[in-house]
Amino acid sequence: MRILVLWGNSVSNKSRCADICVAIKEQKIANNCYYIMYNHWDNQTLKVIDFWVEEKKLLNWIEESNEPYKIICKSVGSILFLSNITKMTIKPLFVLICGLPLRFSEKLSIRLDPFLQDHQFPLTLMQNESDPEGSFEEVQEKVAKNTKWKLIKLAWDSHHYEISDVVNNFTN
Repeated sequence: MRILVLWGNSVSNKSRCADICVAIKEQKIANNCYYIMYNHWDNQTLKVIDFWVEEKKLLNWIEESNEPYKIICKSVGSILFLSNITKMTIKPLFVLICGLPLRFSEKLSIRLDPFLQDHQFPLTLMQNESDPEGSFEEVQEKVAKNTKWKLIKLAWDSHHYEISDVVNNFTN
């Protein structure tokens, strides 16, 4: 089983991805945990993810093996994943989205509505109650039609998601 972590836009998320993979391995959830290094994390002149470049990396990672996989994504990683579902020839076994970024997607002029639909795989969306990128209530309203999505409300007021919450909700 492979696990792919697609995390947020900020360069601080680079170490966060590594920490999540360590926790995944320590909890014996999977031995193979990977994350995509967004180009702008190492290029100080770029401030925002280049979706076209990262899309290629995502689709290549999926296609490089027939081994089943699961995805954990947060914020801009959620946008990257959701906007590429139709291009994936091999669908994930499970997806955990942490912090759907309604405000950031608006800032980038990306409409999430076309991607917020039921899919052929289980999907859990974990959202902080007062996430500044979109409150739990706002996100719940956006995905209300999705009968297969499991929604989890966390009692935090930030766009930060604790590794323990990620790991606990990834295994449940």
